[in-house]
Amino acid sequence: MPWAFKDAEASDYPLEGNLLLGVDHVVTEHPLDTPFGCRFRLDIAVLGPPIQTEPMVLGGVEIELGHAFDGRKALIGKSLGFALISIDITEMALDELTPQWAEQALTATTRSHEQGRRQTYLYLHDLLYPLYAQLPTFLDSEQRHQYLVFADDSTLRKLVNWMNLLAKTLDYPSGSVAVAIVNGKSEQSRKMLERAGQVVGPDWALFNNHQCLRLTVPRPKGPADLQAHRFHMTMARLLLSHTDALVGYKYCNGVDNNHPEEDVWIAHRWIADQNMHTQHRVLPKRLAEPINRLMKVVSDLQRSNAMVEEFG
Repeated sequence: MPWAFKDAEASDYPLEGNLLLGVDHVVTEHPLDTPFGCRFRLDIAVLGPPIQTEPMVLGGVEIELGHAFDGRKALIGKSLGFALISIDITEMALDELTPQWAEQALTATTRSHEQGRRQTYLYLHDLLYPLYAQLPTFLDSEQRHQYLVFADDSTLRKLVNWMNLLAKTLDYPSGSVAVAIVNGKSEQSRKMLERAGQVVGPDWALFNNHQCLRLTVPRPKGPADLQAHRFHMTMARLLLSHTDALVGYKYCNGVDNNHPEEDVWIAHRWIADQNMHTQHRVLPKRLAEPINRLMKVVSDLQRSNAMVEEFG
């Protein structure tokens, strides 16, 4: 059951996935524990085999009437690392809810819909954009991309162990997933650390001013690459739900951040036979912020709602 959409602000390239890739079973009213201290039930959860003990949540579907989408659900997608799809079934009869309709709903756009609006919305954390982005091969001949993580020393040590274990569990060849600590002890390594910090943003030193984690991973081969999906989704869940970390991204190993003021990587290409340069928006440089910042958003929303109820 493929889905697709394009976030023009983040990339020139579409995001594509398959809701049923790696599915083991589908359940309704699936409970989820969230980092916000509450439990949430997904209308429909797509589950895969466990990485360790619990079934892996590969995706979620919320059935809505008139797009009454609760903002808390969007925050779920911002913390648990899977595609959360909201489908509007307003004024639909039961016999219209067919597999053919579901496929159309998952790929509909405002242009394809007869009334110029979408019935389906997909909520996807930026940290998963590199998994689903369909990037052309000219951007990266090695087909490897890189994540840069800034967190406290204890968290970085845990992440090293977790990522090595994850790569081993998913049968990646030895060395194909490179997990390394960039420690700014020497002048050269300090420059490497500062360049990594430039990617994640100006406040990187507030999280760790002397080291970070550099994770270099094979790029997904396409929407059907199950191994890559299980790795990247588990990585996202660990980073979003179990750490307070800044996460940056480099779409290929060794790309220079010549324009740190830009939030999105811009790739330049020379086309010799046309005697011209082209430029391409690839993906965001900064993919994730600490969960405590999201929790502050939740707290502010709760406080605002309480004030509205109190003062009418």
